[in-house]
Amino acid sequence: MKRFSVLIALIVLMLISFIALSCSFSKTPAGPPLKVQLGIDATYPPFELFDMNTKKLTGFDVELMNAIAVKANLDISYTMITYPNMLKQVAACQLDGAISAIVITDSLKQEMAFSDPYYTFGEVVVIKEENPSITGRDSLNGKTVGAQSNTTSASEAQLIVQKDFKPYQNFELAFNDLMFGFIDAVIADKPTALIYTTVPANKLKIVGDEFAKESYGVAICKQKADLAPRINVGIAAVKADGTLKKLEKKWILNGGQ
Repeated sequence: MKRFSVLIALIVLMLISFIALSCSFSKTPAGPPLKVQLGIDATYPPFELFDMNTKKLTGFDVELMNAIAVKANLDISYTMITYPNMLKQVAACQLDGAISAIVITDSLKQEMAFSDPYYTFGEVVVIKEENPSITGRDSLNGKTVGAQSNTTSASEAQLIVQKDFKPYQNFELAFNDLMFGFIDAVIADKPTALIYTTVPANKLKIVGDEFAKESYGVAICKQKADLAPRINVGIAAVKADGTLKKLEKKWILNGGQ
């Protein structure tokens, strides 16, 4: 009986140790906040923008990063900078990191580290509401399809329709032509598509499934080895407590669902 009791006690002790160890990976890091300088290109709503009324940075990425900072015990300050220079400075460790709708790619991972993904999306097909002939990417053959040049959307459109692809300087011009009936469809990343399809007056809709999935992550200087795990703790926490879903709904990144 004594041997059995000792065995039970050992099992209980091991379980307590395991639970304590598991909690240590998810709790807010102790000690003073870690100061972090992040770059941001505040020209891509709804992810990041500069509110001229409040004179403050805002957007999905900003609110999310601020929530992550609380969970990960980080003291975040932002440097507004153009997107190409932002990536260069992270790669050179002139910035600790950056958050600015940065797609995690194999090429960028050669130059910088990344957090876990915090938002995953795909390309979608957008058409006029009264168009019954297009139901998704597989029904675009013979249709004129627009997208912003030098984007994943443009690459996907060219693969699908080839000579019937029409490039645009920006998505606003592409969606305007769609609304006026000059083209049959627009291929865009879902966050961009939702900006236009959630305005009733535009009379546009998304059809078919998402494709060519990509993910956004926080870019991190490779010399800041301690930063990625802390940010990942924060990302896991805001997913677990529902903050991420609330922000996606607020900034209409899931169609308001």
